[in-house]
Amino acid sequence: MDSEDNISNHEMISTLKSELAALQFKRDRLMSELQDTKGQLRTRDQRTVELEAETEMLKEQQVRQNSIIASLRNRIKELEDQERSLTTSLGRADMSSESLARENRHQADRCSELERKIDLLELNCTKAENARDSARRSMSEFVSRASMALGYESLNSDSPAAVDVVLSKASEMHQELNRLRRKNISASENLTSIEVELRNCREQLERALADKENLQRQAAGHILEIDKLKQEKEHLEMQQRVMERDLSELRDKLMATNRSLGVASSNIASQEATIFTLRNDLRGHDERCQKMQIDMQHFLESLAVCLTSADGYVQSTESGVKDAVKRLVNELATKSTLHGESKDRIISLTDRVERLQIDQDRLASENRVLTDEKRNLETRLNHTENELNVCEMTKEHLRNDKTIFVTFLDKLSRAMHMDQIAKDVGVD
Repeated sequence: MDSEDNISNHEMISTLKSELAALQFKRDRLMSELQDTKGQLRTRDQRTVELEAETEMLKEQQVRQNSIIASLRNRIKELEDQERSLTTSLGRADMSSESLARENRHQADRCSELERKIDLLELNCTKAENARDSARRSMSEFVSRASMALGYESLNSDSPAAVDVVLSKASEMHQELNRLRRKNISASENLTSIEVELRNCREQLERALADKENLQRQAAGHILEIDKLKQEKEHLEMQQRVMERDLSELRDKLMATNRSLGVASSNIASQEATIFTLRNDLRGHDERCQKMQIDMQHFLESLAVCLTSADGYVQSTESGVKDAVKRLVNELATKSTLHGESKDRIISLTDRVERLQIDQDRLASENRVLTDEKRNLETRLNHTENELNVCEMTKEHLRNDKTIFVTFLDKLSRAMHMDQIAKDVGVD
């Protein structure tokens, strides 16, 4: 009986040693796999951080491009408003200059006509003055001759013929005098009317000269305005060249964003491949955990079978195995008086069983840690999938912005008659 117990104890110890070695080997393998998964997780975390940084850079580039596009649109609107105002002002200036030229020609013709009228009036005035002078001279001569002719010293007052001659001569002289007076009055009236017309002509001439000076000043002002408009046109042409340089820089920036989008798409594809490998690794890790649990159950069942005796059946649970081990320890303690040599072996067996229990507890804790890490990996996987979705959405948004910007550049090129703006932008 003692020999059979010793044999069973030796077999139990050998089986426990083999199971313990297998468990240690599995533990080492699981620890190495855990370190590998941790290293892979670190690399995945680094890649996710790099992808987040790239997405932030892409977002910043998008914000800068949106601000540049908005500023360009505002500047284009301002330039269009300035161009419209300049075209309207140039049209008004041309119309005003044409009207001023017509008025200037009209005033020049009017001045020439007034000068001709003034010359005619001056000739008439000189003729009237000459006629008046000749009438005055003839009147003075007539008066002197009449006084000489009608001198009372030479006449004979007694002769009626002389009186009749004198009366006839006096009446003739009186009629001639009245006629000359009427002629003088009409000549003086003509002279006053001619003087009034002369003053009116002089006033009209002065007004025409003043209008001519005003028109000349207005023409000089319009010439200055035309010079200013030419300078503003040159300034606008310079601004247009600056805008063309800005548009070329924008094309370069857009090409750089296209290249960065290509790099981001390649990085996203590589990250999707790494996520697929992570999923496969997680599946393998789950399978290994299930295998380890099955091995643990088989180990407990084998221990229960080994510890089962004629006294009772041992359940394949931790508590049943512990109870069976305790019963075995008690039985070995009762037989220690008879088996001194097996006492040390039983003590070592109990120590190994305790270490095995400790290893089992450690394996259970490692199993829990592995399950926690599995949950963490699943959460990280979900987080990376969400980030990938966000990256895809930002990529689509950037593509839409790119199409909108390309259409805007096409419209701008058609509006500004520049066909080479949107040809060098690039395609997805």
